[in-house]
Amino acid sequence: MAQNIVRDAFEKLKSSISSDDARDFQSTTLQDVRSAARAIQDAQAPRQSLRNLRRVEPFLQFAEKYAGVLEVFCQGFSPMAWIWGPLKLMIQLASQYEKVFDKLLEAYKQLAEELPRVDKLRKGFIDDQGFQTALGLLYADIVEFHQRAYKFFRRRAWYMLFECTWRSFEQRFQGILSNLRRHTNLIDKEAASIHFLEAKEAAQRMRQELDEKERQRQAIELREVLLWISADPDQEQRLERLCHYRQLDTCEWLFRNEHIVSWLHEGQSKPIIWLNGIPGSGKSILCSRLVEHLQEQQNLSSAYYFCRFSPTGTDTCVEVMRIVVAQLVKSQPDLLPHIHQNYVDKAQNPSLKVMKGLLTQVFSGLHSCRIVLDGIDECHETQQKEILSTFLSLQKNAPNSCKLLISSRVDEGYIKNVLRQKPSIRLKEHTTNAISLFVQQNVADLSDMFDSLEDDLLNRIRHELCSKAGGMFLWVRLVIDNLRSQTTVRELENSLEKLPEGLHEAYDRILDRIRFQLSTSQRDQALRLLHWISCAYRPLKIYELEDGIAFHPDQRMPEPRDRIQRSIVSLCGPLVEELPGGIIDTVHFSAKEYLFSSPSGPFINRRVAHGSISFSCVTYLNSRLKMIPKRFPSVAEETLECYVVRGYNGLEQYAHKFWLNHILAYLKEGGFKDMGNSTDLLKALQEFASFSIESPISPASGSPKSALQPQTTNGSDNQLLVLEKFPEIHGLVQQVLVFRKKLREVEHNLESAELRLEWHLTHDPTYLSYVEVRVSSIIKKLHGIRDSDIPSHISVEALHRFKRLYNALGVNSMSRRIYGGISVWTVTFQPEDLLRV
Repeated sequence: MAQNIVRDAFEKLKSSISSDDARDFQSTTLQDVRSAARAIQDAQAPRQSLRNLRRVEPFLQFAEKYAGVLEVFCQGFSPMAWIWGPLKLMIQLASQYEKVFDKLLEAYKQLAEELPRVDKLRKGFIDDQGFQTALGLLYADIVEFHQRAYKFFRRRAWYMLFECTWRSFEQRFQGILSNLRRHTNLIDKEAASIHFLEAKEAAQRMRQELDEKERQRQAIELREVLLWISADPDQEQRLERLCHYRQLDTCEWLFRNEHIVSWLHEGQSKPIIWLNGIPGSGKSILCSRLVEHLQEQQNLSSAYYFCRFSPTGTDTCVEVMRIVVAQLVKSQPDLLPHIHQNYVDKAQNPSLKVMKGLLTQVFSGLHSCRIVLDGIDECHETQQKEILSTFLSLQKNAPNSCKLLISSRVDEGYIKNVLRQKPSIRLKEHTTNAISLFVQQNVADLSDMFDSLEDDLLNRIRHELCSKAGGMFLWVRLVIDNLRSQTTVRELENSLEKLPEGLHEAYDRILDRIRFQLSTSQRDQALRLLHWISCAYRPLKIYELEDGIAFHPDQRMPEPRDRIQRSIVSLCGPLVEELPGGIIDTVHFSAKEYLFSSPSGPFINRRVAHGSISFSCVTYLNSRLKMIPKRFPSVAEETLECYVVRGYNGLEQYAHKFWLNHILAYLKEGGFKDMGNSTDLLKALQEFASFSIESPISPASGSPKSALQPQTTNGSDNQLLVLEKFPEIHGLVQQVLVFRKKLREVEHNLESAELRLEWHLTHDPTYLSYVEVRVSSIIKKLHGIRDSDIPSHISVEALHRFKRLYNALGVNSMSRRIYGGISVWTVTFQPEDLLRV
């Protein structure tokens, strides 16, 4: 039993040590440790920085005698080398740092104080099974100390993270000392074997308790660090969507590429790789496969960012860095104490400068890290420059640990100038076989759709697609989607004769179908759908788009019968598609680009699009006015429940958060200068402002709300000057902007959900915070109604549809909502006193 305990502890330690250190440790002796200690003393003497190395001597004396005892029943292997080895390494590393060295010597001093008088008990009990078991448990305790200390000292840049990470280590160390104390007492009392078994069980329980406390601490720190970072969770969804569309075996060639093989291996070879290709050539799909591969590696840290084309430029450098930090701390929880202590506790703003400093520390603390940045060309040019220069600088400062792969189109701009000297993978030269495989897999479906499809025609289709693809997977997808839409073999043959030349012509054919083949109402719906998809500030789900399309000047209060009954994707397919999770988006960012470009018309006018979305958002918010009892005192609770359960609730999240963003974008594009085209939006905003500024409500007390003073419009806000003709609207916009700015300043001090909710209800210059509390309360009540308890004023069908919507939306997320246009965490229940106004 004792031998098994020692061997298990020995193997556990050995498995956690690098192969280089393992070779050194297996031959290390006590004499080597003493020689290293003398060398440290000699080195410190000229610097007058002698530390008291005598503190480690009692431990060495015990270990020397202990080694003789272990050899009696551990024949066949020598476990003590794996104590001498880590000990020697750690005192050598720590000797360069005074504070660290003192901590380590003090730890060994405490270990020695808890160790028993092995030499005195050896002769009387060496053959006793219980005595041997206790000696084995002691070895396991000592090995656990060295295993955890070794992990600490072998982290890259461990000395930078010492203060906060050693604090966590000391908590674990106290548990080890407690076990040592228990096992020492057993030996001193010459206890019976049964007591050793009890001691072993007690030690196991203590380790489990310590493990659980450590998990709880890490979970709390992780939650608070991620909340501080405020990173957009959409990256995981983007990766999932890309993986969904990746077809089997079309990306495996990448791992045979010499640049990628070298990039994946340790060492400084190929620290930066540029993956480039034309639009639609599969760059993002390849990056998704690479990210999956990286996540499967045990000894490699990795992070990724998939940029997404947006006319508003949401992929900023600080956002990319926040995402990268968030991903790394999830996979490397040892980083949490440092970030929590030095950033979260100090309430630092996660700004560009702060995140640069943090990432520098994170990279220096990682043994090996790979970062994949895809679609840099989809960002605005200023953001391209900032992202590239920042990450190239970060990699240069951590050449031994961090490697980058950057994916973009080939262009003649900034990206090419910066990366053209780096090792590159040009996709057009590598994707011929992958496209052929992609065509084979997709054309096979056509034979199932058309009964009389002959092999000659199938072969012709394969040949035409492969020869005209030009390295573009996307072009193949669009063409195959068009072929699938045909109803006869003759139509299929005709389509094959008229294949589009390139992506732009493929897009044009889809837009021509929208222009000339849809009815007037369908064309209007398709145009509003493309407005939303092209100009939204985040990817939208199908129920959000359905409700966004439903609100327009000719339909300010849509009824259930106004709901779109057909798939909205079919209006613009295959230009748009439904992705995993119910997301609706264009098939590729180049499609959005084309919608705004001159060759398409442009098909989408930014000013018109933002004006249309602004109208939908504000009109939706105005539809919530019935939730304010002081304004509508006669509205019964049952009426409000009917209103919510039958209403258009899909815009709940988006409208609250982004209504003002679209107003400002509309102004930037010249909105309101032509009043004739802005009449409907102005009326909606005037209604909204009249319920927000005339008599602000304090839900908790009924008294006027705390006013945040508007700021004077300066040169950088010239677009707001147009609104000065409309004082109520201008005042509302100014107050909400001030509210948002103030929130960013104070949000780190609002430690609890209750405080955040109270702050919003007190300072929000609109009625949105109060309405959201009330709506959330009604939603939770409706969601909890069982079929057997459905009240008479609600139909079964309406309630079931409502529940389906909020199951997709996540009813719990309705308690983490957007107040005054800013996302905050709120309580998961609504106190009754907040509902009485």
